[in-house]
Amino acid sequence: MLQRIQTLYLLLACGLLASLFFIPVCETAGGATAYSDDAGLLVLLILSIAAALGALVLYRRRTWQIRLCILNSIVLTGFQGWIACYFFTAEAAFSVSAVFPLIAAILTLMAARYIARDDALVRNTGRIRN
Repeated sequence: MLQRIQTLYLLLACGLLASLFFIPVCETAGGATAYSDDAGLLVLLILSIAAALGALVLYRRRTWQIRLCILNSIVLTGFQGWIACYFFTAEAAFSVSAVFPLIAAILTLMAARYIARDDALVRNTGRIRN
């Protein structure tokens, strides 16, 4: 399981998303704002971490794994859009962690691509045997 490149991509995405619990999203005049201060951001963060971990566990069901990766990328894009709305409406200095959901979405899509490649390889070798 850990020897596959898609597993490393998903673990890296989980690590980036898990680090968002400890890093503030922006600094305002009133202090630092964390991702856990807003209920919507917290729900999207927990949902995206659960989807990435679920995709790691479903390594025997590659079609479900691909679907979960694509769903997670859509959720992460919405998460990044929510952060972008804060960026354009708030008078704050944003940290580097504001782009972590976008990087995690790219990593998840790359993992889905390699999962699909492995699925095609398994189906092709099964056809050769018959």
